Amino acid sequence: RPGEDLRRLDWALFARLGQAFVKVTRRDAGEEWAVLIDASASMGVGPPGKLQRAAEVAGALAVLGSGQGARVRLLASSGAELFLTRGRAGGELLSFLNGLRAVEALGMRSLVERAGRFRSATRVFLVGDLLDLEPREALGLVRRGRSLAAIGLLAPLEFEPGPLGRVEWWDPEEEQRLVLDVGARSAQAYEETLGAHVDGWREAAARHRAAFGCWDTRTPFEDVLRGVLRV
Repeated sequence: RPGEDLRRLDWALFARLGQAFVKVTRRDAGEEWAVLIDASASMGVGPPGKLQRAAEVAGALAVLGSGQGARVRLLASSGAELFLTRGRAGGELLSFLNGLRAVEALGMRSLVERAGRFRSATRVFLVGDLLDLEPREALGLVRRGRSLAAIGLLAPLEFEPGPLGRVEWWDPEEEQRLVLDVGARSAQAYEETLGAHVDGWREAAARHRAAFGCWDTRTPFEDVLRGVLRV
């Protein structure tokens, strides 16, 4: 067809059949994907729960990658790990995802700091709230021959904290009960801080040609995948 690269022309087929064919390579064949899942206690916030949606997204990525011939390594901040070889994503995957619990103190940063566990990955996906991680820490994973996608998931109450006044809050990671008097100024400060966090991720990802998105956990996981994979 017009515009095809002649360097990819299959001369052997052309000589034998008298028709022009170009060699098509399948990018994902032979690849290794790393799906990093934040299973810290803060992922228990909801409803809908952040870890539940993260598990659905991670599972869908594992099925997609495995189906395309990639080897998929799933790593949770709890230390749980699963390695799926090409074309295999069944009962083992369901068992792994069902076993995830939002009870650990360590989050996404702990996984990024152990990048040696997925050094051969050509595609890396971060799935969590990304609140414990600065963009520069994650984007240090980007290198030649590797792409990065950061998937931020926040519960509805984290986007819209609710009415002003006295609020009781349980910090799941520090296991402390907090009593706060939320006024208009503190609510505005929270909104600005969250906005700066999301904008910082978006701008840094664009500079490094990485994919980034932040979603409410009410968003179906299919829509999250379409957004981060740009399909």
